Amino acid sequence: MKAILDIFSTRELAFLIWLGLFATFLLLFAKGVGKGFLNLVATFLDKQIVIPFLLQVSFICVVIFLFYKVDLWDKSLLKDTIFWFFGVALVLFFSINKAKDFSFFKTVIKESVKWTIIIEFIVNLYTFSLLTELILLPFLLLVVLMQTVSETDKKNEQVTKLLKNILSLFGLTVLVYVTYKTFSMPNKLFDSKNLFSFSLPIVLTLFLIPFIYPLALFANYQTLFVRLNFISKDTVIRRRLKKQILLTANININKLTSISKKLNNFDLTQSDDIKGYIRGLIL
Repeated sequence: MKAILDIFSTRELAFLIWLGLFATFLLLFAKGVGKGFLNLVATFLDKQIVIPFLLQVSFICVVIFLFYKVDLWDKSLLKDTIFWFFGVALVLFFSINKAKDFSFFKTVIKESVKWTIIIEFIVNLYTFSLLTELILLPFLLLVVLMQTVSETDKKNEQVTKLLKNILSLFGLTVLVYVTYKTFSMPNKLFDSKNLFSFSLPIVLTLFLIPFIYPLALFANYQTLFVRLNFISKDTVIRRRLKKQILLTANININKLTSISKKLNNFDLTQSDDIKGYIRGLIL
């Protein structure tokens, strides 16, 4: 048990235990979940998903290896890296279709450095016993779910107020506890290990963006070029359209999105100036 606690905090262990129990319950008792899971796996194994995914994993491994060679990463950060991969890298990978302009990547960066990360980091640094965490986690989840349901009906206003007060009291208690721990043991908070642990998700996200951007660009080009098959049946015209789109948008995802949004209005029977038309779409 001690070896496990050296790797995971009691809060993380409590989360993993409840997650395991919930997953087991779904697989054993919920009809269709097992079949749905197998269908999901089959979809994931499609080469159009597997190849980019393996490339991303390889890219991350190279980055971590370089960090390791310059003493910016060691095995003590493995857990943080794994949590970042499933919590950020994987989400980014499956959100590529939402990357339509530069603002998407700006948002990704902002999300990685929000003050909420600092708060979460401090709160997760000071944990309770495993038994306490096992009790608190489902209790808080239940209160949050009850509050969400009660807010759907004004008749439950008093119940909603009570649940909000319970959450506020709990939050205040944790804040007081964390503040006390922080001031009583400042060395624990600001030691090099914790600072590395805190900065790792931000740094890894910044390094991942140069990989995600061309992947998103390729996905957007692929989607647009498939649409060209419905815009024109003429192979020569489609080839000219693709060439001009590539020359005009190049690696600028904003320009590519602008072209993609407006291209439906183009009537090939009324004009042969493909170059002028495509360039006009980004103005």
